[in-house]
Amino acid sequence: MATRSRHFPTAGDGGRLRTPGSAPRATSALASVLATTDIRTPDLGGTATTEQFTETLLELL
Repeated sequence: MATRSRHFPTAGDGGRLRTPGSAPRATSALASVLATTDIRTPDLGGTATTEQFTETLLELL
């Protein structure tokens, strides 16, 4: 049986983050990655892996 992560939202959470204030910080970090770096996954026209994009995003949080 799969268990839900206590730290990350799942599809069953309706996309809600569990830490107050997380959504604005995450949105801001995402906007910063897109505005200030060339890091893009293929779906955004780049060649970076999801891991590379995520690492860059986390550096900005």
